Amino acid sequence: MTTINAESHFEFTIDNVDTLKDPVFTPPFATDYDLFWQLKFTKTFPQNPDYSALFLYAIPTPEEKKTYANWIRRRDYTAAISIKDTENNTHLGWFCPRTDRFSLRWKGQGTKRICRADTLPEKITIGVHFNRTSLQSTFHNNPLPPEPYPEELALAWGRQLEITQQSRCNKESNLQEVADVKFVVEDRDIFAHSWILEERSEYFRGLFRGRWIETTRKNDNKKDEDESVKQGMNDDPETNNGINTSSTTTTDDKDHLTKYTIHVPDFHPTTFYAFLQFLYTNTIHFAEDDSTPTTPYDMLLISDKYLVTSLRDIAKMQLIENLTPYNVMEILLKKVRSYEDIRSEVMVYVKDNIVEIEKTSVWKNIIHMCDEGVREAEEIESGEGSDDFLRAGDTSDYVEIMNELVQFLREQKIRLSHDKDPEDAPMSIDNSLI
Repeated sequence: MTTINAESHFEFTIDNVDTLKDPVFTPPFATDYDLFWQLKFTKTFPQNPDYSALFLYAIPTPEEKKTYANWIRRRDYTAAISIKDTENNTHLGWFCPRTDRFSLRWKGQGTKRICRADTLPEKITIGVHFNRTSLQSTFHNNPLPPEPYPEELALAWGRQLEITQQSRCNKESNLQEVADVKFVVEDRDIFAHSWILEERSEYFRGLFRGRWIETTRKNDNKKDEDESVKQGMNDDPETNNGINTSSTTTTDDKDHLTKYTIHVPDFHPTTFYAFLQFLYTNTIHFAEDDSTPTTPYDMLLISDKYLVTSLRDIAKMQLIENLTPYNVMEILLKKVRSYEDIRSEVMVYVKDNIVEIEKTSVWKNIIHMCDEGVREAEEIESGEGSDDFLRAGDTSDYVEIMNELVQFLREQKIRLSHDKDPEDAPMSIDNSLI
């Protein structure tokens, strides 16, 4: 396949501009086979009603949806957005958006002052010019948009999981031969199929195919089973390929249908069942609050343990999308501080929204903790303090976060003026859809 780099220009004509009240989005258009954009025109921008606004939107790819950082592929483009009088073919305004800033938090880049609203004619043309576009020598034969995961298939596999629980608990004969894994989660037995688990999870693939499982199945008593677990799994996380020994596997001789019995002491049954539903159906429904243990954070923990990257990515992005100035510090300091990739993206949110965060009731406590933590860390580094503060588990992550916060506050002189012109901030950015 041959690829040719070219320039491109997309234009859209809008009639009856005087009647426009709501923002107008163009259909998606592309500069590569998987890189899509939109234009958004607003006749009168709410924060500045004397002017019209024009923004270029980046429609995220599946890979871009997985990160809160800036989208690297977009940086290769230079774009110029414009608006002109269609009848006279005269430009009313143009702007070059920052293509290196596109991200999940800033999908729209443009200007709130493309031209004065009272100069608009009845018919206008909005457009964008790109410095590069990929032309290919082959026809793009895949359907656009791509076919979604069949809803009926997800429902069928979800029903399969439910039937499996009923048939095994009632000792019915149908489906018992294939439901060969029993999970003991608190006081509940949950059944599943080993072949599905192997296909969907690197953890279970290693668990069922590993040497220590075969040894376990050859032993009949609990003592031998425990020994086989010890022989097959090393407590050192660098040598056990991420497999947590808190899940133990034994042979259940009392139930000849169960090939593996896995004890899961560290997750709620509801959490674990939702995890299995994702493995079966590739769908997940997050709880809106902590009253049900299927929040994005709950699913992040379980997907991280069982090495299901696709679910981890979904949970991670949902966790980040749910951030607010009121919950971000608790999430940063209590929940994700040991996850370096998530922590860095949450910290970006903190820095972007620091003016709102400092208005919350928790901020003064955070500043106090930062001062105390950094002071103690400095004492330890100088040899004047006790090292107990850093010895306790993941406390070093805590100190790193506090150091970064204090450094940021110092560099930015955090006392920003609340009436600063948004045009001077990183706000040639449209956040209305975020």
